[in-house]
Amino acid sequence: MSLSRLDQLYREVILDAAARPAHCGTVAANAPQVHAVNSSCGDVLNLRASWNATGVLTGVAIDAQGCTISRASATLLVDAAHGKTALEVGRLCHDFNAMITTGAPMLGDEDAAALAGVRQFPARVKCALLAWDAMAQLLTEGGVRDAGDQEQ
Repeated sequence: MSLSRLDQLYREVILDAAARPAHCGTVAANAPQVHAVNSSCGDVLNLRASWNATGVLTGVAIDAQGCTISRASATLLVDAAHGKTALEVGRLCHDFNAMITTGAPMLGDEDAAALAGVRQFPARVKCALLAWDAMAQLLTEGGVRDAGDQEQ
């Protein structure tokens, strides 16, 4: 593996994101939460999120313990998702997964796109996807919906 490929993977944005805690806004004590584990390398995270009545993400907290890629990805998820509707967050999760697994472009978030190089390292793909998959799970299992999604 060439050093330039590693340098590209661990660009400054990734190292900066990994060093910051992954949270923003206020998260209600009874907010939906997900516990996720990457059994292939031991990454663990707990994700809690609060949504307002109009379906906008107002707070998210992630307690992430693991490798640099996993922690950076969690922080980049929080940065990208805060203030977005449940539908928009779901699209972000889908787009991120496609970028990491197929090389599709990550639209709408340049910082998250910094992790595109992870695709070249199959052993790290699960690390990058852990937080995003947990958010997608929370959207599905937590019953979070956009206010505009309500049946009329």
